[in-house]
Amino acid sequence: MTNGPTWAEYLSKLMGVDLYDYAYSGATEDNANVPRSAPDVGQQIQNYQTHSPLNPTSTLYVLWIGTNDIHDIFVDTSTDDTTKYQKMQRVVSGIRSDMINLSSVSGASQFLIMGLAPIDHLPLFGGASPADRDRLTQLILEYNAQLQALTKELGQQRTSAVFFDSYSLFQALLSSPGEYNIADTVHACKTDQSRCQSVQGRYLWWDDWHPTTLTHRVIAEDVYSILNAA
Repeated sequence: MTNGPTWAEYLSKLMGVDLYDYAYSGATEDNANVPRSAPDVGQQIQNYQTHSPLNPTSTLYVLWIGTNDIHDIFVDTSTDDTTKYQKMQRVVSGIRSDMINLSSVSGASQFLIMGLAPIDHLPLFGGASPADRDRLTQLILEYNAQLQALTKELGQQRTSAVFFDSYSLFQALLSSPGEYNIADTVHACKTDQSRCQSVQGRYLWWDDWHPTTLTHRVIAEDVYSILNAA
C-alpha cells in the first residue's frame, strides 16, 4: 500500500530480473502466534511451492515480515512484557522454520532477510508516550538482533543469506531527510494531502503504516548496493 511502485518492484528493475510476489498485506509470520485474516508466511510459501516453484539456483528468496507481528504483540494489553518477548521469539523461530522449509523442499539457497524498520516512528504511534515508545523500540531492536543472528546461521548452512538493516536506513532517513529529498518524516501524506502535494509527495510515510514510493525507491537502491557488495 503506497502511492506508486514498492521497493521490490524498484529492486527487480535495478537487477533486471522478474519479480514473483507472494506477500499479502496485513500478514504475520504465523497466524497461530499472531492471528490475522491474511495468509501467513507459511501459507504464502505453500502457495509458491504449489503453483509456481522457480529454479532455486537463479532465484533470490526475499522475506520482509514483522511489522504486523511486533505491532500486534506490543499493543496487546492482555500480555506483560515477558509474554511479548516470548511471542516475538516465536516469530523468529517461525521464520527459521519457514526458511529451512524453503531450503529443504524447494532447494532455495539464496536469501535476503529484511530487518524491521523503526515502526515506533510510524504516524500510527505519533501519540505514544515516551515510555511506551521506548518499550517498543527495545522490542524492535531485540527482534532485529535475533533476525540478524538467524541470517548468519542460515549463511553457515550451505546457503547465501544477506541481512538488510532496514532500521539503520530509516534512522538515516529520519535524522537527515534532506539528503534523501524528503520534506516530512512525521505525518502521513495520505491524510495530509494538500501539504503533501505542495512538497511534491516528498514524505517518508504514505499512510499510518506504510512508506511512500519515494521511500521505497531509497530502500531498493540501498538493498541493491548491499547485494552487489555481498
